[in-house]
Amino acid sequence: MNTLIRTASHLKASQIYWRLMYSIKRKASLIPARADVSAAVSFNGKIPDPPCLSGIDDAEKLAADLEEGFLSLLNASHAFEPKRGWAFTNSDSNRLWAITVQYHEWLHALAIEYARTRKPRYAKLVREYIMDWIDTCKRGASPSPFAWDSYAIATRLGWWSRILSSVSMLFNDAELEKILRSYALQAEHLLGNIEWDLRANHLLRDCIGLLWAGRTLEGQIANKCYRKGVEELREQLDEQVMSDGGHFERSTMYHNQVLEDLLIAYSLVREDGMRAKILDKISIMMNFSRWMRHEDGRFPLLNDSAFNGARTYDELALAFQQSGGGRLSLQPIQGTRYFAQTGYVAHHGPLWTVFADAAPVGPDYQPGHAHADTLTIEAAYRGKRVFVDPGTYSYDEDEMRKYTRSTRAHNTVCIDGENSSEVWKIFRVGRRAYPKDVEFHCDDTGFVLSAAHGGYRHLKGEPSHKRLVDVGQREFTVVDEVKGGEEHEVSGGFLLAPCWKAERIDNCFILRRNGIRLRVKIEGPKELELRISDALHCPEFGKQMKTKRIEWSCWGELPIHVTTRVEELR
Repeated sequence: MNTLIRTASHLKASQIYWRLMYSIKRKASLIPARADVSAAVSFNGKIPDPPCLSGIDDAEKLAADLEEGFLSLLNASHAFEPKRGWAFTNSDSNRLWAITVQYHEWLHALAIEYARTRKPRYAKLVREYIMDWIDTCKRGASPSPFAWDSYAIATRLGWWSRILSSVSMLFNDAELEKILRSYALQAEHLLGNIEWDLRANHLLRDCIGLLWAGRTLEGQIANKCYRKGVEELREQLDEQVMSDGGHFERSTMYHNQVLEDLLIAYSLVREDGMRAKILDKISIMMNFSRWMRHEDGRFPLLNDSAFNGARTYDELALAFQQSGGGRLSLQPIQGTRYFAQTGYVAHHGPLWTVFADAAPVGPDYQPGHAHADTLTIEAAYRGKRVFVDPGTYSYDEDEMRKYTRSTRAHNTVCIDGENSSEVWKIFRVGRRAYPKDVEFHCDDTGFVLSAAHGGYRHLKGEPSHKRLVDVGQREFTVVDEVKGGEEHEVSGGFLLAPCWKAERIDNCFILRRNGIRLRVKIEGPKELELRISDALHCPEFGKQMKTKRIEWSCWGELPIHVTTRVEELR
C-alpha cells in the first residue's frame, strides 16, 4: 500500500498521458497470435548493409569456449550447450547476461569469422545454434522468458539479417526456409508487442527491429513492419533526441546505443525526407558524444552506463563516415560546452577534463536508468581519470544495484544517509531531485556552474543542497552548501579511479599516480571528519574493481558549508 501511495503521489500529468497512450496503442497494434506465418514468406536478397559495430572481438576464443560447453559475455562465463543453454532463466541474478544471450550478436561474430577464414568450425557452430534456437525456443513454450522479449527480438532480427546477408550459403534450402519462417514469426510477434509500456530506448530499438524485418523479408509482413517502424521512429526522433543533441534518458551509454541505432536506421530507411531527418539527429548526437568523452576515448559513466554496453565516439564516427555522413574529427576537443537542455557541462582544458551534472534524472515517465547522482562530477587530470562514477555492475535486484545507484557512491552530497532521488527495485524511481537555480558561465580559462536541488525537502527542516563548481586552468573548487533547519548528518566525497593511491595529511588528501601528486584540501565546520574508505568501481557490466573513496562528513545544525580544492603539487 505504501508503494501504491508513493507511486500515485509522483504520477504527473505526463505520466498519466503516456499510460493512457500505452493502453490505446497497445490494443491498436496487437496482431492475433498464429501458430505460424504464411508459407509465402520470402527473403529479400538485397538486404541493406549498415556499418557493423560488434562488441565481440575474439571469435576464436568464443568458438573455443562454446566447443568446451561455455559462453562468455559481459565478463561472465556460464555453462552453455545446445538444448540446455537457452534455459538460463534465473530471475534473481544474471538477468542482463540471460537476455544478452538472446540477442545473437555472438553468433554473428562467428559468422563473420567464417566469412573471413572459411574454417568449418565457425560454420558448424552458427548452423547448430541457430537451428537449435528455433527448435528449442518456440513461442509460448520457450525455456527462457527472454527469448520472446520484444527488445531481444528487435535486437536479434538485426543480427540474423546480417548473418543471412553475409553467410546464407551456410544453410541448405530446408534450413533457410525454416530460418525465414522463424524470422517472420518473430517480426510478427514484435509488431504486436511493441514496448509502449517502457518506451525510451526500448521503443526505439523496436523500431529498428521492425525496419530490419521490413528490409529483410518480402511480402505483406515486411510491408507492415517497415511502415510501422518508420511511423514510430519519426515520432521517437523528436521525443528522445533533445535540441542540444543529448538523449533524454541522460545516460551516456544509452546515448551512444541510440546513436548506433540511428546509424542503422539511416541505412534501412528508403524515403529521402526521413533519411534527412535521421541524419540531422545523428549529427547533433555525434557532436554531443564528442564533447561527452574523456581523453581516453570513453564516455563518463553517468546514470546507467558501462563501457562494454555501447560503442565509443571514435567507433561511431567511423560508422557515420561509412554510412555516407561525412568525416568527423577524432581529435580531442578543447573548450567548454553547457548542454542546457540535457543538463550536462563538459570541460576540456589543457590540464583538467570535468563533467558536471545539473540534469534531471531522466524523463518523468521513464527514469528507469537513473542514479541518485544529482550534482555529481567526473574529473580527469592530464588525461587520466581521477574522480569517477561507480558505474553499473548489473541489472539485478541486489546490493550491487543499490550501491551503484546510491547517492553515497557518487561524487555529490548525501544527507542523513538517504538518496537524493528515491531509487528502488531495479529500475524504479519515486521521489526525484530536480535541479533548480542553474547558472553557468565560462571563459578561456574554465567555467563556473552553480545549481541546487530539493531532493531532500521531505526530511525534517526541509534541507536543500546547493553546489558551485569552479574550474580554472590549474585547479578546481567545489563548494557545497546545505541549507534548511534542524540537525542533520551531511556527507560527501569523491570516488577515485583504481590506479590512484590516497593518503590523508591533516585536512588534505594527497593522491599519487605515476609521479603525479594531487592535493585535495577540504575545509568546513570544526566537526568535519575526513577519512579514506574502501569502495568499488564498476566500469563494465560484470566487472568490479577495488578502489578508495575520500570522504567527509559532519553532524550539526544547518546551514553547513564545505569547500573542496583540488590542485597539483609540484
